[in-house]
Amino acid sequence: MTYGLEVLGHAVTPWAVMTAFIGAGLFLGTLALRHLRRAKQSLIPLVARRIPTYAMTLRGGSLFRVSVTMVPFLPPTMFQLGFGLNPFASGLLIIPLFAGSLGTKIMTTRMLRRYGFRRVLLVNGAMTTLAILGCAALTPSTSYAVIVVVLFANGLDGLPSVQRPELAGVRRRPVRAYEHHEYPGERSPAVDIGAWHHRRSRGCASRRAAAS
Repeated sequence: MTYGLEVLGHAVTPWAVMTAFIGAGLFLGTLALRHLRRAKQSLIPLVARRIPTYAMTLRGGSLFRVSVTMVPFLPPTMFQLGFGLNPFASGLLIIPLFAGSLGTKIMTTRMLRRYGFRRVLLVNGAMTTLAILGCAALTPSTSYAVIVVVLFANGLDGLPSVQRPELAGVRRRPVRAYEHHEYPGERSPAVDIGAWHHRRSRGCASRRAAAS
């Protein structure tokens, strides 16, 4: 799928190759979903979608995630192809973006504990939208000072730190019985919830067997 979509952006699009790869991706994806629905202990348990908040995150949060994660990659391309800057100058302009992100990681847990998860997400989502619109408004004639401020704001607002491991100590999970050390290396919430679901199912089966 990824290669097929990448080929679509070429000046001369090889339609046969693009169709073959995208078709193969859709076919394999359909087989994977079919397997995940039927397997008792699948690698990515779909049981996580039954939790309303997690299902909502998959629908709307995925679009937000795409917009946030593209910021470190598209501005350097724009600076080089659109603004005519060399790679070194383009890389220097991206530094404020990561400086803002690193600075916010220090305050993420404190903000969540003081203002609450819901309020922080609402404000962060609105500010992220404005910051990305600010990137879209940049032109070759924009001063470097304005570009630095806009990219620093993107680092502060479009931070993946509101969605990643920094929340491990404060986020609420419906999987309190899950013990992370039994599943080393798993960081995905879907895998976490699925592991808890399998553990709970085994526990219920054991209690029923003992009762009988």
